[in-house]
Amino acid sequence: LILRHHSRTMGCSSSKQASDPSSNVVQGVVVGTEIKTVRAHGFELADNFKFMYDPRSAIITSCIPGGLAAENDLQNWRIRSFILPSRLDEILTESGRLTDAVTNESNSRLRSFADGALGKETAFQIGNEDHARALRELRPLVVTFEQPTGTQTLASAFEGSRFALSQEETELQQVQRLAQEAEEAETLGAIAASQEDTELQLALEASRRDMAMQQSPH
Repeated sequence: LILRHHSRTMGCSSSKQASDPSSNVVQGVVVGTEIKTVRAHGFELADNFKFMYDPRSAIITSCIPGGLAAENDLQNWRIRSFILPSRLDEILTESGRLTDAVTNESNSRLRSFADGALGKETAFQIGNEDHARALRELRPLVVTFEQPTGTQTLASAFEGSRFALSQEETELQQVQRLAQEAEEAETLGAIAASQEDTELQLALEASRRDMAMQQSPH
């Protein structure tokens, strides 16, 4: 599935689309919502999306320079849907073909999901781990992004700030815990050292008594 030279209507009766022949991106408007459809061929920087997104809203929060997300100005856009190739043996992971992946529970689940989503548009579901893994681990992949409303963007930014603050609080708690553990370890060390001194003093006194007894006349 190649979107470089044609447009997609996203299943709607009318839309406006415009493609850039120099890149793997299709832009348009669907039912009043601006969209961008981008194809990632592989895992190298220039061939991959390279973005981070808020898992609670699917809105992109940062784009790595040199990646497709940065190239197509996808910051603050939301993940709308994705399409896998139509054949399972065309899907790649970073270690090779998905069909050649080592058989384990994780890979089997991902392969089963991909097998059921071949060649069809799948609406991205927030909180769906299979969808998150497809974005992260499977290529080539065609992803459609939509421009959220200003209110949704602000809400996502607010939630992101709250999340960052909670992370800072967690880190502070970790620092406090480590400091407390260090203090407790120092206290225990001091107690142990004191016990060793006491035992040494007792041993010296016992030794002196033994020597005194040996030197006394019989």
